[in-house]
Amino acid sequence: MINHKNIRPFWLVCLLLVSQLLLADHLPASKIAQSKPEHVLAGVNVYDDNIESVIKLLGKPDKMASTTNADYPPGSGEHSYEWNRDGVRLRVGTEFRTDETSKKIIESAPMIVDVWSAQAQRRSLGSTGKGAVAWS
Repeated sequence: MINHKNIRPFWLVCLLLVSQLLLADHLPASKIAQSKPEHVLAGVNVYDDNIESVIKLLGKPDKMASTTNADYPPGSGEHSYEWNRDGVRLRVGTEFRTDETSKKIIESAPMIVDVWSAQAQRRSLGSTGKGAVAWS
């Protein structure tokens, strides 16, 4: 026979855990950014730029790499462009595909913009908005 007195604490603990799990994927209102979304870092706009305009802005990249994967459609993959200046690295990542008719590579807008440095303490690196990095 089941002792119902022992089951009640078990269900109470389960209920508390489930309620916490339901709340765990949401930030409190005080932690949610109230400003307009930003899409520019180091002068690179992830919506409006293309890699040609980024290269025009930043100059020839110091490093470029292409990645493909067996899971990707044939003729598609990712490109990574990297610039290094004065101890600061900036990387822009795009996706590409090959047009079946013209065989021309078609590249996406920048999907990733990373800025990092061991010298971050003396600079405002990787920030956006009023603290945006000016890459010069």
